[in-house]
Amino acid sequence: MRAVPSKASRGFTVIELLVVIAIIGVLVALTLPAVQSAREAARRAQCQNNLKQIGLALNSYVTLGDAFPIGYLSWPDPIGGAAPGWAYAVAVLPQLEQAPIYASININLPIDFPGNATARVVPLGVHVCPSDSMTGLFSVSSLVTGGSIDAATTSYAACGGTSAGARSNGMFVMNKSVRPKQVKDGLSNTFAVGERGSFMVRNAWAGALGDGRGGVQVLAYVGSSAPDPASPSPTSFLGPHSGLTQFVMADGSVHPIKSTINVAVYQALATRDGRDIVDQGAY
Repeated sequence: MRAVPSKASRGFTVIELLVVIAIIGVLVALTLPAVQSAREAARRAQCQNNLKQIGLALNSYVTLGDAFPIGYLSWPDPIGGAAPGWAYAVAVLPQLEQAPIYASININLPIDFPGNATARVVPLGVHVCPSDSMTGLFSVSSLVTGGSIDAATTSYAACGGTSAGARSNGMFVMNKSVRPKQVKDGLSNTFAVGERGSFMVRNAWAGALGDGRGGVQVLAYVGSSAPDPASPSPTSFLGPHSGLTQFVMADGSVHPIKSTINVAVYQALATRDGRDIVDQGAY
């Protein structure tokens, strides 16, 4: 009697396996950019929210004294460039529900001093863009203390306009407050704070440290070119998002500014009293 062979289960051939792997690879290649794009959109939205919170805090501050905070505090001929260096970001800590940090600060002493280390090294989420890199604590050599100090970074800078110094034509000036009525171009057409990522230059949210760089640690200026990742300037604005840099205007609204913006429009948005007429459709 002849035995009937049993039907053995058929497995994959090598060719079939390679085809399946290739298909999976193609699907992953198609899906990955979409996932990355969704993640970047979420990070960009969080950055927008950070700037929105800063804008709301600035406008809440204005209701107390009918003026925006000073850009940063600097003694005459300060050691290290801008001591004591405290910035607009410190002035609005209570409006950002950070009153305990504000209370820990001795504003009469430089940021660099050991007694102000508690505030100086606190990382504030509202000052960190999720797409930014090189964020967190960093160290600098302080001319004020004669040694190395640590500070927490910021992904943002206040707008000093198109010119530096006490005659700054932006929303924020050294040792001087700007009142809403002085913003002749309109609050909705004037930059207040914008992105200047730590990936480009690491600055402290608390203000200007005594490392010799002065007020450009707090303020950024708009020069003769749009925000361009191909030629970044540590004294200007630039965000980590592809093709755009985000700003909060003096009225608290947030706008993405494309890297292709017309330079004249970009400069007009940076000044407070140029009496420029800017079409919001231009950006």
